[in-house]
Amino acid sequence: MLKLLTNLECYCPQYVGKKDILISCDKIIKICMTGELSQNNIISNIIPCDGLLAFPGLIDQHVHIIGGGGEEGPISRIKEIEFEDIIMAGVTSLVGVLGVDSFTRSLGNLLAKARGLEVQGLTTFIYR
Repeated sequence: MLKLLTNLECYCPQYVGKKDILISCDKIIKICMTGELSQNNIISNIIPCDGLLAFPGLIDQHVHIIGGGGEEGPISRIKEIEFEDIIMAGVTSLVGVLGVDSFTRSLGNLLAKARGLEVQGLTTFIYR
């Protein structure tokens, strides 16, 4: 199924103006001038994106995806990060790290969380 996102303010990563983005199987296959593909009959879904920005996803190479803290005891522990918080920051790829609390958090927990984020659409790696 082909989707066309139209009229986006596009950064690749420098500003390139208003563009349309053609997507197939959740992958960008073409960035083109606005209106260039809108009359194509094989495009099944045209989504107007006036006022929205498109830019490359960010890579965060140090994220405590199963929580952080704990140096000052249980009261200083920080909760797991949620998928929505990650994507709202523009991050599409990340490296999950364990941190100092390896007593209540484990590599198994870290790997499970990373795999769950992968299922939701992020690219993840972990340090062990």
